[in-house]
Amino acid sequence: MSENDMRDEFRQMGENLQQAVNAAWQSEERKRLQEDLVEGLRDLEKAFSDFGKKIEQSELGQQVKSDVEDLSEKLRSGELQENARTGMVSALQRANVELEKLISRWEKPDED
Repeated sequence: MSENDMRDEFRQMGENLQQAVNAAWQSEERKRLQEDLVEGLRDLEKAFSDFGKKIEQSELGQQVKSDVEDLSEKLRSGELQENARTGMVSALQRANVELEKLISRWEKPDED
């Protein structure tokens, strides 16, 4: 076998591989598999969409939606910030009263 014969065989093998890949790509089986895959993904998307709608329409979903809307309104109106500020001031006032009591006890002369 000569060197040219080997080159010819490799060239022929390359052409055959290319034809095999093209034939596989163009095959009806590959097209059916692709259609099944696309259809399966559409069904999955619909199932997720239907599940989301059921959750959204459920009592729990409605409650969550209502709670989020209430929170959004409180944020927009500043009510949440005001409540937080008021609570913080109240906690600081209580802490200061307790600190003043402690200071007062420490500063009292010993009653011996």
